[in-house]
Amino acid sequence: MSLNQFLEEYGSEEKCLNGLEQARWNKGFSCPKCGNNQYSIFYRNGNKHGQCSRHKHQSTVRSGTLFHSSKLPLTQWFLGLYFITQSKTNISALSLKRHLGVSYPTAWLMRHKLMQTMLEREQPRQLSGGVVADDAYLGGVTQGKMRGRGAKKAGLFMAAVEVDEDSVVRYVRFDPLSDLSAKSIKEWAEKSLQKKCHLVTDGYCSLPAAGSAISSHEQVVVSPLKPSDFDCFRWINIVISNAKTSMRGSIPWV
Repeated sequence: MSLNQFLEEYGSEEKCLNGLEQARWNKGFSCPKCGNNQYSIFYRNGNKHGQCSRHKHQSTVRSGTLFHSSKLPLTQWFLGLYFITQSKTNISALSLKRHLGVSYPTAWLMRHKLMQTMLEREQPRQLSGGVVADDAYLGGVTQGKMRGRGAKKAGLFMAAVEVDEDSVVRYVRFDPLSDLSAKSIKEWAEKSLQKKCHLVTDGYCSLPAAGSAISSHEQVVVSPLKPSDFDCFRWINIVISNAKTSMRGSIPWV
């Protein structure tokens, strides 16, 4: 979505409120306390409220969200979300400050809250179907030192992509790992993958431990070639590369 298209759809406070209401109350008001869908609507200080007919609990579309009690208009929140999600190289709090015309602490807090909300929303999701995974590292290697799996101080994480039958990526997960031991790999698989999935990895010695947590695990021995030489690793290599590029967009020294 271009910026002009975004502003056309969410360029005013009223449009943002309507979008938020459509997302939260698209089937009508539901009481956040008891789930009752019998309600009445009233307005207070220009704000639309829903009131539960059972317990008289009142709430607005902002209630229970990161917008609740915020002094910033929804237009700035929505625009901040647009810039964060549309940037291919991530966006720093300093850049967000310049785009929105707010103070640095405000931009930093907004960015933190939006990204934390996205994390909490997606973190419970387990990958299913066809999954390709590979470990990767961020930072921690100095010039002339050992790289890759032997690097002791690098930030280790596991990247995994779920692909459909047409080899199109559906979901992506990144999970930090303390090490590449069989125990850590098994714990990662139990947390990140559904039982009925087919996992494809390279031939590293500890990765078979993931097989005990899922129904099917295939290892592709890449040596002496590189993973990039195998079509099955195409998307995972792209995802890892994009993740590192995105990280460097806000933390240049990574």
